[in-house]
Amino acid sequence: MLALLIAARFFVNEIGVACIIKTSACKPSIGKRLAIQYLGCSIIMLIVCLKTGDVHIIPVLIFVGLANSLANYAYWLTTRDSLSQATMFTFDDSIAIILGAILLQEYKLITWPFLVGALLMALAISTLSRGHKSSRKKALLIAVYSLIWGGAAIVQKVFHVPLLQFLLNWYIGSTIGSLAIASLIWEKEHFQTKDYIPAIALSVLIPVALALQVSIYKQAPIMLIQPILMSGKLILPTLVGIIIFKERVTTRRERTAMILAACACVFMVIALRGG
Repeated sequence: MLALLIAARFFVNEIGVACIIKTSACKPSIGKRLAIQYLGCSIIMLIVCLKTGDVHIIPVLIFVGLANSLANYAYWLTTRDSLSQATMFTFDDSIAIILGAILLQEYKLITWPFLVGALLMALAISTLSRGHKSSRKKALLIAVYSLIWGGAAIVQKVFHVPLLQFLLNWYIGSTIGSLAIASLIWEKEHFQTKDYIPAIALSVLIPVALALQVSIYKQAPIMLIQPILMSGKLILPTLVGIIIFKERVTTRRERTAMILAACACVFMVIALRGG
């Protein structure tokens, strides 16, 4: 049963969601597409919370959702250029672990494999940022969404609220933020019915992926599951970008950065397995 849940999570999130985001990110009006996606997620979560009779508005979590809309906008811009690099260079898990050690005194994961992995990832981002203008922009976007998502992971731990309440406020904030982005960064595009389908699909698939993740965590210890999920999160979208979307690394500097990032990911997985 556990293997089936993990396989379903990988298929839905790391393959299905990744393909839809890559396809959508290559079209105009990213802010509008994000707003439709998050509006759908908000409606779904509101319905679920109303059925359970537990609806609470938590301003701090709505603010975190606002930040998430900016993070996702940055992620989509990076994915437009390269899904494989947007995935491989993400270091939100490292940020979450470092902040957890500083703010929550959770030192267990600060092991030598983690430190080596964090150093390699920092070197990878630094290498990428020293390239031509497009590479520097890409490094900045990666830093934006990694820092925000790493911080959001800590907020989720600090605020001991039920998962449904967290997601409801998260998606409400994300909807407001993406609507603001869409209005500030106006891209003229006439939406047809078919243009709404990918965003609606994402609004369904993302909560499904999350439900699968929660079910997986109930089946086995998190220290056993997290390395598997992290490996899939890093490897599968990277392969989707390279194989399905024919993405290529064009410069020697980018190739070096990708190799460093891949090595960093190996050490991170070793760290999560217990050093």
